[in-house]
Amino acid sequence: MKTNQKNVVSNIISILFIILFTYTASSKLSNFKSYSHSMYNQPIDKTFIPYLIYGIPFFEIISVFFLLSTTKRIMGFYLSEILMLAFTGYIVLGLNKYFGHIPCTCGGVIQSLSWTQHLYLNIFFDFIGIIGIITIRHKQPYNVLAQSL
Repeated sequence: MKTNQKNVVSNIISILFIILFTYTASSKLSNFKSYSHSMYNQPIDKTFIPYLIYGIPFFEIISVFFLLSTTKRIMGFYLSEILMLAFTGYIVLGLNKYFGHIPCTCGGVIQSLSWTQHLYLNIFFDFIGIIGIITIRHKQPYNVLAQSL
């Protein structure tokens, strides 16, 4: 793939993640009471919940800022991929009844998706996140990741 094509692909993927995380973080923060309540209904150790309540939207927003910056975009792709893989893993565990029941749903438009549809959406974003990392590495190799921290 030519450099210009890689830039276009990287930009499109960045925009998709920016839209996704801007929407999900703003949905959580604008309905914070409901979001917090639903987090406490998750089948995980309650001592972690306060960290997750603030951490998830925080890292979604940080990912957006990294993706908006051409010099930190690779960090945005890596952070986006980590978030998506964690969310996908959680959905896989839920669908396989690891928690004994399917945990509550997400908020906003994503709430209307079934857990299986949500899994497909996440797999799509997992896939394009990997493509984003591959396409941007030609401009920002690994050493740039360490230098930009």
